[in-house]
Amino acid sequence: LFRFQTEDESAFRNKYEIYVFVDEIAGIANEVTKDILGKMVREGRPARIGFCYASQNVNKVPDDVKLNTNYIFAFRQKKEQANIISKDFDLLNYKEKELIKLKKFECIGIGNFVAYDKDGNKELIIDEPVRGKIFPSVSMHQAPKLTGEI
Repeated sequence: LFRFQTEDESAFRNKYEIYVFVDEIAGIANEVTKDILGKMVREGRPARIGFCYASQNVNKVPDDVKLNTNYIFAFRQKKEQANIISKDFDLLNYKEKELIKLKKFECIGIGNFVAYDKDGNKELIIDEPVRGKIFPSVSMHQAPKLTGEI
């Protein structure tokens, strides 16, 4: 990836961006892949390589990856996990407690990012964790119930 992004004339000229998505990073993080993942998150940005990962256990995310994490969407956490996330992102104590009390489909977004309100108005969020809800997965959607009205 690095060689392609930095040495390939077409990739360089067209400024191709590559995004790597890893689901359950803890499952692939071993002694061999930790170095590769670490290099990717440390050195990938100038080469236009983005990195996005998911994990159910923040303890098992490699340190290099955690140190280079700019955004997090955290769902309900156990106390130990909430404490780690709070320390990593300098959250106030009440936000740590909020992580423990989140309901199903609720999350807290942490980082500098752009968000939109329900009317589509753009709001810039800076260094303030934001509580929100996600849509349930497609497999959880159901057809509308018939009410007898046409």
